[in-house]
Amino acid sequence: MALILSHTNTEQDGCLLWHFVDNTGTYNVTTNVGGYGTPNLESSAVTSATLYILPYGYATGWTFTFTIVTNVITACSVTSPSAVVTIITTDLVNTIFPFTEAAPFVINNEWFEGEADSEIASSTYYFEYNVTNGTDTYTSSADRVIVCQVCCCVRNAEADLDATDCECQNSKVESAMRGQIFLDSAIWAMENGEVEKSYANLMFAKKLCEGNGCSNC
Repeated sequence: MALILSHTNTEQDGCLLWHFVDNTGTYNVTTNVGGYGTPNLESSAVTSATLYILPYGYATGWTFTFTIVTNVITACSVTSPSAVVTIITTDLVNTIFPFTEAAPFVINNEWFEGEADSEIASSTYYFEYNVTNGTDTYTSSADRVIVCQVCCCVRNAEADLDATDCECQNSKVESAMRGQIFLDSAIWAMENGEVEKSYANLMFAKKLCEGNGCSNC
């Protein structure tokens, strides 16, 4: 058998953070034949890893590079699309490898050249995760739609509705409902592998709900 690398990425803390998790797991002959451990690569043998994140519409993304010694991250840097390298080792919340749900790689928007404590933009993103022991390299890649900002916007548009029959209110109801529908459509389009449609519908949901209580998400 060979290692079957796997990962997930979730939004946290009101769109301010992402939690990246290596969910490859431990080898089990019955339930997880692609996990770390004999006869596959031991996690303790991993010497480096990279995480490449490409937002929709960008020619080049951000690359996080990890140096690993016996399951401990000893160095970490992020390289921007403009090739600026920033050492972020001391900013890591967790230095244990592999990343787990209990101890994930925590990503903030400053590493994407955003303001401190700012939200990571909703969009579609391509993730490519690699680990190596210096001889063999294993890869896990996926397109994902990140919806937190737009979801908050739609929820606030719904919360802004009043129980009245006025014509203006009816327009707000329609915008809120359509925003939710297109948000759901963006999620399902990504499930179906339709990246461009997912992005287009997400941005349309954002357009529908903007101006309807989208601040302070």
